[in-house]
Amino acid sequence: MSDIETSLRIREERCNESPTFENQEELEMLKTEYNSIYEQIAKGSIIRSKATWYEKGKKCNNYFLKLETHKKAESSVRKVFNNEGVLITDSKKILQEIQRFYSNLCKRDPLRPSGEMLNSLLNNSGIPKLTNNEAQT
Repeated sequence: MSDIETSLRIREERCNESPTFENQEELEMLKTEYNSIYEQIAKGSIIRSKATWYEKGKKCNNYFLKLETHKKAESSVRKVFNNEGVLITDSKKILQEIQRFYSNLCKRDPLRPSGEMLNSLLNNSGIPKLTNNEAQT
């Protein structure tokens, strides 16, 4: 391995001193060879690490399962205040409180302004009005 690294350094120095097309081409070929060797080494490391995980009884799935469980725990609601301002920490009671809150929210009538409010708003002189021509257009 050190031979190719030495050759690479020599080619880089040669290319810096004399940046000819041939020197740059040789440098690129050496870099490609160097990268392919390291890709093979990396692939071997990956295979060996998988074998180590398997031999020791650990699987990658175990790691990702723990990670997912941890993320789920962080993203869940663990505390909530009810209408009376009491803090609820029991998971079943939290679910009931959330269900009650949204049920009550959906039961309310939508906001409907009274006729008086609408008339006062529409008759307000500060609101620009369309002319007859604009209204027809």
